[in-house]
Amino acid sequence: MIESIMIELLSKEPEVIDSQYETDVSLAFAVDEAYQSRQLYMQNLSCISVYTAELPDREVDDVYNRILDHERSIASNHRVEDYGDGSARYDDELVIVESDGPIVISADHATAPVRKLTGLRGNADHGTAGIALLMREEGQGSVVLPRGRQTGNVNITPEHPAKNAIKAQIDLGKQAFLSVHGMVPGRFEHQLDPKEVHAMIGLGLNPNEQSIEAAHELSRQMRQAYGLRAEVANWKSFYSNTPDSSRLKRRDDGSILKSTLAAFGEGTTTNYVRGLEQGDFLPAMQIELSRTLRLLPEGVDLVDPRRGIQEVKMGVYLGFLLNSEAGRILAEYGE
Repeated sequence: MIESIMIELLSKEPEVIDSQYETDVSLAFAVDEAYQSRQLYMQNLSCISVYTAELPDREVDDVYNRILDHERSIASNHRVEDYGDGSARYDDELVIVESDGPIVISADHATAPVRKLTGLRGNADHGTAGIALLMREEGQGSVVLPRGRQTGNVNITPEHPAKNAIKAQIDLGKQAFLSVHGMVPGRFEHQLDPKEVHAMIGLGLNPNEQSIEAAHELSRQMRQAYGLRAEVANWKSFYSNTPDSSRLKRRDDGSILKSTLAAFGEGTTTNYVRGLEQGDFLPAMQIELSRTLRLLPEGVDLVDPRRGIQEVKMGVYLGFLLNSEAGRILAEYGE
């Protein structure tokens, strides 16, 4: 009986379920249960898979500390206010660190970008610089990211200097491209999802076959190995809850807020790479990583203040593993 009810609810669109929440007791109960499950998994990442219990503490600590060191090379005191100017000596200065590794890795919002809607600097994607720089340190590829004092937005501004720097690295013979981003936590595909979406894989406009296959392979491996949800965002919509509620988040006009985060914008670095001469065959993707899997600076609201330091370290470690595996798969499909 319960199973048939769940199947019936899963067949309904999230908007329909939200509209029936106040009048259908069994529906509301199922939605609330799934919401509580997502909150639990966000607080306690060690529950997401039997495999996480087997991950070595020493390796988890090592990755966390190395990412922290790399973040401090960009924002020295690792406070949220340090991500505006970063460590830049002049406007739009870049970090370009070359490697013999096969891919180009960007962290487009490693420091605070100018947001399209406001024309002002917004929040950086905290922790993404550390991931990119550690991937380079591990030999996966070259890194391009904004050091600070941004007057534009790498992922929007057509002539941003980062794009030329990315092209220069690809012209050296790199086999693939990965853009590391961050998103708010708690997104889901359906109200009955028991876990948040940990990462959205965006392939941009008109993705090539190599990119599509690499994305689905990454999604499968993360789910199988670590219980992480890395969803290919190009053909899906995702939702959020209103604060402290299982109801869907809405815009000011009352419409339900949906997102894809699939790198569809014309100015995204993923689309820029696809437009290059090599772009028809070069696998490229953007990964939006939940805040639960990134290193947050002092001054950013925690996902849950009750999370212990080892739980925080586990999240950072899993976020690195996800992007590192993305780099490995992209390189394989770019051969």
